[in-house]
Amino acid sequence: LYEKDYVVAKGTPVIDGIDGYYEFLFNTELNRKPLIRPDGSADYYSIHLVELVKANQEIAVYHDPVDGQNGINVRGKVLQAKRGRVLPPIPGTGFFKVNNNHIYVSSINGKIEYKNKRITIAPVYEVHGDVDMKTGNIDFRGDVIVHGSVRSGMKVNATGTCTLDGVLEGAKVYSDGDILIRGGIQGGGKATVRSNKDIQVGFIEYSNVFAEGNISVESIIDSNVVCHGKVKMSGIKSSIIGGSVYAIGGITVSIAGNKHNTHTALSAGQDLRIM
Repeated sequence: LYEKDYVVAKGTPVIDGIDGYYEFLFNTELNRKPLIRPDGSADYYSIHLVELVKANQEIAVYHDPVDGQNGINVRGKVLQAKRGRVLPPIPGTGFFKVNNNHIYVSSINGKIEYKNKRITIAPVYEVHGDVDMKTGNIDFRGDVIVHGSVRSGMKVNATGTCTLDGVLEGAKVYSDGDILIRGGIQGGGKATVRSNKDIQVGFIEYSNVFAEGNISVESIIDSNVVCHGKVKMSGIKSSIIGGSVYAIGGITVSIAGNKHNTHTALSAGQDLRIM
């Protein structure tokens, strides 16, 4: 009989198992660079250096593997399905596990980080407002977050990252990690900022700024800036007016100096430490 199908042998397809996996309930990929606006300027409020959690907050859930289903070929031979792989527990500090090690819960308030397949929650010094005479100076082993400004005459010292949501006045900020100042620095000739890594800041005015890494900024006015990486200034209106800027890796800027012949010194290349 033509144009008619007959089943002479039929198999069953293999359905492979699904490996176990972790569902993270926090942001594991931080945005360490600013978003660039259409005009080329940088949005420093888009930077996310630190992910915070509170005590007793669920941070991760482990999902068990799913078994596969064996198949059969057209000759009746069993085809073995791939088994779902069981993942080992995640090591780290600052959390505990419940529900037969399936739910991970933070044990402290602090900064959470997933790195090298480890979860680490470390204490963070967080100021919900300005650093001023009421709060006193800050000297903390770890990350510091200030949801305000640092007023004149104050000092902030951190061994981790330092994040300021407001403006730095005539104060001093030192950090072994990155420094992010979303507003900018209005130093009045008294501000000093020093980082052993990168500095990202909206603007620098009448201040002394030192970075072992790179510096990202929109404008620099009458300041002393020393950078052992690159000074990267984005936007068609980025400018350096007055003062001196030195960077080993080079300086990227749209406007240097002004029509009033304000003395502006730019230098790059040789390391000041070996001169």
